[in-house]
Amino acid sequence: MQAVSVQRLAAFRGSGVQRGPALSVLFLLRHGEAEPAGAHDDLRRLTDRGWQQVRRAAGLLPVEGLTLYHSPYVRTVESAQAIREHISVRSEQAARWLTPDTVPEEALAQLELLSGQSLLLVTHNPLVTRLAALLSAQPETAVTFGTGSVARLSGGRYLAGCLTFEWL
Repeated sequence: MQAVSVQRLAAFRGSGVQRGPALSVLFLLRHGEAEPAGAHDDLRRLTDRGWQQVRRAAGLLPVEGLTLYHSPYVRTVESAQAIREHISVRSEQAARWLTPDTVPEEALAQLELLSGQSLLLVTHNPLVTRLAALLSAQPETAVTFGTGSVARLSGGRYLAGCLTFEWL
């Protein structure tokens, strides 16, 4: 993947999300850095650094027009909260199909029903990496999501191999 300049990203951010029946725009965000693993993985909170990572990522998103889905885990709920401090979302929903152990094909089946909508998914590894690879027909080794990383994919429908990986 090619590096994208800050100027190009800033120009994109101000342009809003393209609309039209045939275009699906998908932003994938891995939650920010979380507390060390404990007995209850779903209760791990963001660290101060994790909040900063997500706020930085929010600066790469269009300021309005996205529907936000996140896993019900605390760290993704908090990441969604940090995103909402910077952008206006159309709606928001917790989705069990965005948890770390979800198989990407299950998430893809849910996404297919949302084709044509501009979405932001806040989720976890390994799901976010596997889903991005499946949607863009990239090898998983070519897609690396650090904590607080965001990617933009677009295309006609949310189907395997049908999206273009624009940036990460």
